Amino acid sequence: MLIKKPIFAFAPIIGALVLMLSSCGQSNSSDDSKSPKASIGVFIDSYVAGLGYKAKSFSGKTNTKGEFKYAEGEMITFSIGNIILGSQYGAPILSPLSLVPGAKDELDSAVTNIVRLLMTLDVDKNALNGIRIADETSQIAEQVADDAIDFSAPDFSVNPDLNGFLTRLPSPPVLVDSITAQAHFSETLKSQSNWGSLVWGSGTWKSSVTDL
Repeated sequence: MLIKKPIFAFAPIIGALVLMLSSCGQSNSSDDSKSPKASIGVFIDSYVAGLGYKAKSFSGKTNTKGEFKYAEGEMITFSIGNIILGSQYGAPILSPLSLVPGAKDELDSAVTNIVRLLMTLDVDKNALNGIRIADETSQIAEQVADDAIDFSAPDFSVNPDLNGFLTRLPSPPVLVDSITAQAHFSETLKSQSNWGSLVWGSGTWKSSVTDL
């Protein structure tokens, strides 16, 4: 004979299940609230693709449009393998100038040397159509010793670690000279100051005067 229990007999079990589900919901909600919002920035000296970046919340390499992810208020370190270019708080637009404290323009020696290296490592050696750092280049750069390359050094071009790195690359490139780098980056900065609008994710940004 089947004995039916009054429904209130199951109340403790039902109550426990409700508490468990509520607890899980609160946990997920709490986790979601801690996830930082991803903003999109662009690293320019023309677009720079394949540049490593690392911050507390996001890391990776810039895409073909020079884009990277960042969370507001977090410092980002940019690098090529083990070669650290510098760090700066995330922002919609960053460049070599952003990475050198106190630098005002393209004539700063450290800024110039960062631009020289980026242009030198560009796959097609044509910075006007963007700069792309190959994965193989980044892998070889992992062999460079920590802090071996000082972009502020007056004898940057004769740094043995830098030249050793360049000679290990396929078809070893010649380091771009300072005047060429400064002229190129000067045009980048002029274009930046004249931008009328930015079109994120399109691969282009339009200037009120000219396109970069």
